[in-house]
Amino acid sequence: MKLPFSLRISTLTTALLLAGCATAPKPQTQPPEPVVKAPTNTPSLPEHAPEQDDAPRPAWQAPAETFPPGTALVTRIVEVAKREHAAWSQPFIDANGRLASRRTTEAERTRLADGSPAWERVVAYWRDSGTLQRVFGSYTSAYQCQDPLASSYTRSDCRSFVVDAPWSAAFISYVMVKAGASGFRHSASHIDYIRAAYRDSGPYRFADPNQTPVALGDMLCYVRNNRNVVGFGGLSAFLASSNGGLQSHCDIVVNLTPNEVWLVGGNVANMVAMRKLRLDGQGRAILPRPISNDWVASDEDGQSPACSPENEAACSMNRQNWAALLKLKPEAQ
Repeated sequence: MKLPFSLRISTLTTALLLAGCATAPKPQTQPPEPVVKAPTNTPSLPEHAPEQDDAPRPAWQAPAETFPPGTALVTRIVEVAKREHAAWSQPFIDANGRLASRRTTEAERTRLADGSPAWERVVAYWRDSGTLQRVFGSYTSAYQCQDPLASSYTRSDCRSFVVDAPWSAAFISYVMVKAGASGFRHSASHIDYIRAAYRDSGPYRFADPNQTPVALGDMLCYVRNNRNVVGFGGLSAFLASSNGGLQSHCDIVVNLTPNEVWLVGGNVANMVAMRKLRLDGQGRAILPRPISNDWVASDEDGQSPACSPENEAACSMNRQNWAALLKLKPEAQ
């Protein structure tokens, strides 16, 4: 039986719809977004990370000196030197010339025993001794140490100066300023106040360290980086004939025991450090000489290239070209 036309159209439409449903692709479902969990802790810092302190602030200043009226100059010199050594946690070189104790060094912002940042302490030695401006021509980064904490740039530049520039003479000059040593020749170079002592100018006189007993407040000095100026005789001849520079180093006598003299100096192993030397029966320092006459120290704590695990006898930070004893004059005390 033939279906009516309208019914045939309806049936055909239904069939086409069913066919379309059967062949149409199913919509693709998107994978779920990954869940990112918030960190549960902060990244770990290095084990000995220093305190972060980058905010602008005034540079560290030494406390005011408070010596009782009438305190002798020798006492003031010794006390200032010992105070600085204590701030660096008392590192020292033993009587055998070995570095026996080492703590914080010059470029660190780790705080010293009294709370001052190490590198800022060295800046104070330069600034408060009056020697900082004298090295502007040699170290352009020294300019930034006038206000080292003004910005991150001045901080970084000044710290590079602290690392690059030898500061042992600035330290000696700082001690003398704080102690009120009238007439002392403040300088960034040891040879300037050694020469002043040679010329009998200021509170010190020039003496042979091999012949003269040491006393508190004196300084023992050695020549470095020069093969032609050897010992007291060589230094005396140099000072008699030249007004030029000479690389050298001096330490201040701060204590005497029956058998040893203890000295404090700056920029020794990049710290304010103590050095112990033995004494003979007359109170003179026994000054270890370099094993070879061909070797000269290039810095304050240089050791012979012969030093090695197989040759410990050559390993001594006390083996130097010792050349002068600066005696604190009795009238200056």
